[in-house]
Amino acid sequence: MCSKSVFIDVTCIMSVYINDRVEWVSEAVNSIILGSVRPREFLIYCDGPICSEVNALLKGYAAEAGSLISVFKSDENRGRAYARQYLIQRASGTFIMIMDADDVSTPDRLDKQYFYMLNNPEVDVLGGWIMEFGEGVESRLRSVPLVEKEIVNFGKFRQPLNHVTILAKKSAIADVGGYIDAGSCEDYYLIARWMVSGKHLRNLPD
Repeated sequence: MCSKSVFIDVTCIMSVYINDRVEWVSEAVNSIILGSVRPREFLIYCDGPICSEVNALLKGYAAEAGSLISVFKSDENRGRAYARQYLIQRASGTFIMIMDADDVSTPDRLDKQYFYMLNNPEVDVLGGWIMEFGEGVESRLRSVPLVEKEIVNFGKFRQPLNHVTILAKKSAIADVGGYIDAGSCEDYYLIARWMVSGKHLRNLPD
């Protein structure tokens, strides 16, 4: 649909941790910056010490990508909720794209999600399906409900959006207070507040 020179009104955020491997981070970053369209900015937060190889990799990306990639660092681990909220507060995009350092986005992910949001302006948060993979993990598809009523019903018992697939209006995140520390459930806590507040949620079957 669009060439790789197209930069869209999206900020991608990602936090990096001590146990993240350099090959994971490289593949994660490349899956975003080499996609069919690119976010206007990619903000990365090093949440505490990281390995020297990842540090060198991120330094190289920041030097080569100009204003596209910005890296922020903390000497101490503050947790995922703090890291994500720190980046969102510095984001200039109308939309926030969630990414993790051990995940990979398909080349057309942002293309499909961004233009869906533009064509369906009532939608506040858009997710999708994922293929789970990893060492010692049998690959499997994690599908989630597509429409709002089914998402809310599903969300009473289980995570109704695959968090790493989320593209959300920045305003929708701010309206419910953003990421709040909830142990390992900060992502579900945010989604639950979206559901309770009546934000419009969708998933793409992709």
